[in-house]
Amino acid sequence: MIVPAFCVLISCVLGNVIQIPVDVVDNGPAMDSEEDRLQNLGLFYQRSINNTRFRYLQLYNPTQFLFSYQDTIYTGTVYVGTPPQRFSVVLDTGSSNFWVPDTSCTGDACKKKRRFNSLASSTYQSTNKRWDIKYGTGDANGFGAKETVGFGGNFSVLKADVGLATRISDFFKNKPLDGILGLAFPRLNKHGTPVFLSAYQQKLIDKKIFTVWMHAVSVRSNGRIGGQITYGGIDETNCNDTIRYIPMLDLTYWIFRTTKFFVDNKEISGSWKAISDTGTSLNHFPEKIYNLILSEIGAKYDSDRDMYYVGCHKRFSYGFESNGERFEIDFENTVLRIRSSCYITIAKMNNNIAPGMPDIIFGVPMIRQYCQVYDMEKERLGFAVANHAGGRRVLVGLIMALYVLLKDL
Repeated sequence: MIVPAFCVLISCVLGNVIQIPVDVVDNGPAMDSEEDRLQNLGLFYQRSINNTRFRYLQLYNPTQFLFSYQDTIYTGTVYVGTPPQRFSVVLDTGSSNFWVPDTSCTGDACKKKRRFNSLASSTYQSTNKRWDIKYGTGDANGFGAKETVGFGGNFSVLKADVGLATRISDFFKNKPLDGILGLAFPRLNKHGTPVFLSAYQQKLIDKKIFTVWMHAVSVRSNGRIGGQITYGGIDETNCNDTIRYIPMLDLTYWIFRTTKFFVDNKEISGSWKAISDTGTSLNHFPEKIYNLILSEIGAKYDSDRDMYYVGCHKRFSYGFESNGERFEIDFENTVLRIRSSCYITIAKMNNNIAPGMPDIIFGVPMIRQYCQVYDMEKERLGFAVANHAGGRRVLVGLIMALYVLLKDL
C-alpha cells in the first residue's frame, strides 16, 4: 500500500562528510516494481553486449533509466561484480563516492537491502582500506574494493573503486535504495577515483559530460520510469537544443553563483552560492528567499506533513538569475499534488552553514524544469528546457525496440 507521505533525500558532501537529514517518513522498497521488471531485460543486454548485433548501439551515447519513487527520490540500476549483482542507487551529483552494502552488513538498516557477495565474484579485489562517512543523521563505514561496475547494462568499468558498507545509518532502512553513486567532482572523493571518471579514463565514453533528465510521474509512483541519464554527451531527445551554460565556482560540487531571485513579479538581489543536486528531493533556500516565496504565494501550513501548500487552482512561478541568464521554475515543477492540495517543494536551509557549503540547493524540482548538462571538461553546468510532452513515450519505445532486438537471440 502506498502511503501519501513525502520521501526527502538530501546528499551534500563537505570533505568526507555527507549530510543526509530527513524530516519525513516514507515507504519501504518497491517489490516487483517497473524497475525490477525492466532491469531483467537490462541484465540480459549487459551479458550480450559483445554480440556483433549490438555493436552499432555503441555509436550513440549510452543512457540509463531513472526510476521515480513518489516523484521525490530517483534511482538508477548498477551492477557490481562478475557475474553482475544488481543494486538500486541514487545517482548523486552532490557527492562523488560510490558504496553499496556488503553481505557482512547485518544491522536492521541492511536487512532489506541488496548486499554484495564478494565470494560470488571472480573480479573482486580487496584494497584493505577502511572508510568512514559521517552523516547528518548517522553514518556508514566499511572497506574498499576494486570491482567491475556496470551502468544499467550499457557499459562496464573495470577495477572501479567501490565502498562496501559493513554498517549504514538507520536513515536508509526504509528508503528505496541500496547505496549511493556520486557524480560530483573528484575533489570530493577521499577514497579513490569516482566511477564516472574511471569510465572516461577507460574510454568507455567520449567526453566527461553527462546529462540528467527527470520527469514527474506521480506522488504514488513506486519504481516507475521517471527520467534518464545520458553519459558522454547531450540528451537530444528529452532536452531542448538551446543550452545555456554557467561556469563553476570551484571543482567540488556542481556549484555556481546566483545574483537575483524572483517570485512572479517580486524580486530580490544578492549573491548566493547554489548547487545542482540530483540527490535532493526539494529546493532548499536561505530564510530570506524561503519566506519571500511563502508570503508571495499565500501558502498555508500543514502541521501533519510539516510543509506548506496552496490550492491547485493557484498559479505562480519563481526563479533565479545567474551569469546574466534568467531561469524560471513553473508551477507544475514547484508542487506535489495530493488530492486537492499542492504542496510546495521547498525547504529552509540550516542557518549554521559550514564554510564551503552552498547557500541554495536546487534539487529534483529544478532539474525537472531544466535538463542538467554536467560538463566536467569545460567546468560548467548547462541548462536546457526539459521536454515532458513525449518523453515517457520515447522511453517506452526504446524499451520495446530493445526487446525486439533481444528476443531472437
